[in-house]
Amino acid sequence: MDWSYYASIETGTRNVTLINMGKIARGFGVSLAELLVGVETERDESPNSLVYSTSS
Repeated sequence: MDWSYYASIETGTRNVTLINMGKIARGFGVSLAELLVGVETERDESPNSLVYSTSS
């Protein structure tokens, strides 16, 4: 994957698929579950939209 792809995920301008999340996790040497530790989901105003945030 290209560095610009990672940057666009980090800034929230691109959605990432589970397949690519798995590739990213593998690159870090962790499982997908470990990669997602600490991620919480919240629903915003629209019924089909999710907002993702990390606990700080």
